[in-house]
Amino acid sequence: MKHIQAYRRWTGRGNGMAEAYRNMSFILFRTDSDGTEILGSRCPDPKEFAVGKSFLAAMEAEVDMIRYLDSSEGNALPLFLETRTGMGILIKHYDLHAGIGLYLQIHESPVSLSRLLRGGALTGEGAEYGLSDGIDRRGEIQRRDEQGYPILLDAWSAVRDYRRQNGLLHTDGKDFLSCRELEGVMDSMAAFVGCVPLWDSENGQEPSEPTHVRCYRPLLLEALLLCLLAEVRSQSADGTFACRVDSLGEEQRLFLELSYAIRPKQLLSKEYGYTQEARQHLERVADLGGLELHAHVEKPSRKGKQMGVLPRTVLCLEWLRDPALLPTGDLKAGLRLLYGNRET
Repeated sequence: MKHIQAYRRWTGRGNGMAEAYRNMSFILFRTDSDGTEILGSRCPDPKEFAVGKSFLAAMEAEVDMIRYLDSSEGNALPLFLETRTGMGILIKHYDLHAGIGLYLQIHESPVSLSRLLRGGALTGEGAEYGLSDGIDRRGEIQRRDEQGYPILLDAWSAVRDYRRQNGLLHTDGKDFLSCRELEGVMDSMAAFVGCVPLWDSENGQEPSEPTHVRCYRPLLLEALLLCLLAEVRSQSADGTFACRVDSLGEEQRLFLELSYAIRPKQLLSKEYGYTQEARQHLERVADLGGLELHAHVEKPSRKGKQMGVLPRTVLCLEWLRDPALLPTGDLKAGLRLLYGNRET
């Protein structure tokens, strides 16, 4: 297998990673399209895995990865596999809910990780995973592999616990989500992605009034938020974003606003253009789930511009209707119908 040029950065331990990263990088990509376009990432080689590029092509995917993604099993177990970037975990948790796949790269030697996995190091930690046939067999576990075990365990524990809890966001029996829980989850997600939320109270405003909002599909909302936070991380001028949660109407429909400062040159870049295309796809995903996602850029006044005020990209999510009343309950199938085929 031909390794990526930045292989050492993908497989090196630490690399200055914050504790919230759990020794992992991530790539989000479309599973409803044969193009498997990348929707966002935080990884050591952002140009190689830039938004809009094909995940499978950039990864030089082998048969086991393609077979896993083509499987019709929506709740397939996470799959450990060895790629040109090292050892990673492929997850389809968002597949049917949003047509999105997630690849998690573990920052440790794949040689040690393969011996640990083949040697059953995770057997007692909940064997709710699959092992790709492409993971090389490199013999018995060696003493030097022991330093990689805590890293493997940390990464796997995060994935295992996430699946057992069926995601990060949870509603009551009437589709209501606690605003405090939503804000806490977004804080955790932002820490994992690598950006910093500034809530109303931190911006000198009164805390939002609602305590609960309607949330019909928590996993869909979670997938959309992860993609939008990846956009914030890559485009924000300072790595921060303002965030506000509100409710609309008697139904207490969710309204969520994120905004971030962006440099004028970045607005004109090809990278931002690809980000807009990815966001347009997310708008279709949201619409099929009863949500509306829309974005606009607020430009400063002439005086503000002279004072160095930057433009702001504003992202708004609003839950308009119950997706149970929509024609399809399988959002991924709905996306394929919407686009007409898997190629677009």
